[in-house]
Amino acid sequence: MSADRPTTSSRPLSLSLVDAEAICRLALAGLGLVDCQLDIVVESIMFATRRGIDSHGLFGVLPRMVEELRSGRVKPANPVLVLHEGQSTARLDGNEGPGPTIAAYAMDLAIAKASRYGIGAVAVANCNHFGAASFYAVRALDHDQIGIVMCNSDPRVAPYGGAEGVLGTNPISYAIPSGDSDPLVFDIATSATAAGQIAKAHRQGSPIPLGWALDAEGHPTTDAGAARSGVLLPMAGHKGYGLAVLVDVLSGALAGGLCGKDVPLSSSRGPRGQSFFFLALNVPAFIAVREFARRVDGLIEDLHEARPAAGFSEVLVPGEPELRVAERRETEGIPTTEAEWADLLHRLGAAGVDVEAVRSRYAPRAAS
Repeated sequence: MSADRPTTSSRPLSLSLVDAEAICRLALAGLGLVDCQLDIVVESIMFATRRGIDSHGLFGVLPRMVEELRSGRVKPANPVLVLHEGQSTARLDGNEGPGPTIAAYAMDLAIAKASRYGIGAVAVANCNHFGAASFYAVRALDHDQIGIVMCNSDPRVAPYGGAEGVLGTNPISYAIPSGDSDPLVFDIATSATAAGQIAKAHRQGSPIPLGWALDAEGHPTTDAGAARSGVLLPMAGHKGYGLAVLVDVLSGALAGGLCGKDVPLSSSRGPRGQSFFFLALNVPAFIAVREFARRVDGLIEDLHEARPAAGFSEVLVPGEPELRVAERRETEGIPTTEAEWADLLHRLGAAGVDVEAVRSRYAPRAAS
C-alpha cells in the first residue's frame, strides 16, 4: 500500500521504544534475514534510536535497509568469507551481506582473539552500511576489553582545502570499561557531521550550521538541499581530515578493500564496497582489571569536577549525553513530529512496506 506524502506539520508526537522495535521487525520481515540476522539488525537500529543517534536509527536507517534488502543490494544469504587468519588478526570478505551482522561477527572474532592473545584486530572488505559504530564497540565491554571500531564509506567528504568528495564520513568509535562509573563510549563521524544529519535537516526543511558542507560550486552553505548536491567538510579542518585518512587506510587498504574515490556512491545500484576495522584490547593482558578501572574512574571523576566554561552547567564524559537520552526515551518515548512520521511512512511505503499495518498498529501519540 502506498504511504501518505509527508506533511509540513511540526506538531510534536512521541513513539514508544516498544512500538519502534515492532515497526523495525514488521518492516524487515520476509526479506531473507534469518532470525539471528534479523535480531542483530533490529538491535543495531534500536541501539541508535534509544540513544538519540537518530540519523542511524528508525527514522534514518530503516527505510534504506528495507530498500537495499528488497532490491538485492544487500545479500543476507551470502556467508562471510575468511581470507586470511593469524593468531591475533583476520581479514574477511563481507560478501555483500547485511552490515550489522557482518560487523557483529567481526567484532566478536576480534574479542575472541583478544581474550586469548591480548589483542584482536579484524579488517573486513566488501560490506554494507552497519549503522552506529558504537553498537559494535560496546560488545567488548562485557569481556573487560576496550573496543575500537572504524568504517570507511562513499566519497562525500572533501579533503582539507578541497571542494570535491574523496573521503567518506569515516566514523570512529571506542568503548572503554570502567569500575563504578558508566563506561566511556565515543562515536563520531570524522566529517563535520554525519550524512544522515544532512538528510534529516533536508527532510525537516531546516538549515544546517555553517562549516558542515559546501555546495556544488564549492561555496560554504547552510542549505541542506545544496549540501546534498555538494560535499561535506571534515571535522576540525585538517585534524578531522587526517583521522579520516587513517580510517580509510585501516578499514579499506588493510582489508584489501576499496579506498577513497573507489568506494561506490551510496546512490549507485551496485555493491556498496565499504570496509570495516575492529580492534579489541584485553585489559588484563596489560594491567589488572581492578587497577585499570580505578584509573579510568579517577579520570572520569576529574573530568566531571572540571569547572564548567561559560554557557555550560556541567562537564560530561563521552557516552553520558547518549545515556541520558536513553533514560529519557525509556519513559517518554522517541520525540518526533507529524511531518517526520509521515515522511517515515512515505519512505517505508516506497520501499514496499505495508504502511497501513504500521499506521494502524503503531501510530505515535501526541507528546505531553
